[in-house]
Amino acid sequence: MSNSLELRLVPGVDGLDKSHHASGQAAEEFYTDMLCLPGVAITERDVETTVSATKGMLQQLVAAPESASAAWAVVKLVKLWLSRDRRRTLTITVSRPGHEPVTIQASGDSISVQALDSAIHDALEASA
Repeated sequence: MSNSLELRLVPGVDGLDKSHHASGQAAEEFYTDMLCLPGVAITERDVETTVSATKGMLQQLVAAPESASAAWAVVKLVKLWLSRDRRRTLTITVSRPGHEPVTIQASGDSISVQALDSAIHDALEASA
């Protein structure tokens, strides 16, 4: 399963440009927390984007959970990270071979962890 499910995660802070110091600190905290998760292969990737009216390169974290429990750990970490500041945002794209990617927008104000958990669970089921 390690290569069959991919989570692309882009953290941010609502109302702040990606280059703002506070936005960078929040992203760094998220990356550090993600690196501590067992059973999740992590890589960083630059992507060209126009997300949140910001043009140019954006840092994206790519996570490949190796099991259902590792995927659940990602969901819990997302919830905890978002709940630390109501302005935090996270764009999560769940990809699996042969299926259209599912993109979920989450924020500290409206943590839609249930949608993320459901999308990851469905992707794991289809990849098994």
